[in-house]
Amino acid sequence: MRQAWPAALLMLLQPATIANAADLAVLYGSWDPGGSAFEGEGLLTVTDKSIDWGGCRGIPYRVASDRQLETYLGDWLHRSPKTGLTWRVIALELLDGGCIDKFMPGTGYLQFAIPSDMPAHADIVFYASPEGLAKGVFSWGVFGRAQ
Repeated sequence: MRQAWPAALLMLLQPATIANAADLAVLYGSWDPGGSAFEGEGLLTVTDKSIDWGGCRGIPYRVASDRQLETYLGDWLHRSPKTGLTWRVIALELLDGGCIDKFMPGTGYLQFAIPSDMPAHADIVFYASPEGLAKGVFSWGVFGRAQ
């Protein structure tokens, strides 16, 4: 007969949330979608309060999650970082995505997956809801830190 796991033990098995949410400087600045399907939208710029992209300015967001993971939902290439390294996966919930919705319909979240050995690289996943992401409903692009 299978036993239920105690809730405290299940919490220990979950990937840890990064304690210092103020340490989002890794996101701040401009990201270049060069070579991806989003190249025509220009630089994606993140500040401590908002996102600018594709003609949209000042889109407010909140941090939905910030975790260190070995893999992440939305990685359609199913890559893993080098042994012993992880992805920092930061999901931003767009608080007013109306402008982005014009060229990325249904986008409610941007998820940055930054490999610990390449902080100038980000896989960015665009999705409508956490449930949609879990079901594989998303768009994906590779971005690099703009010079």
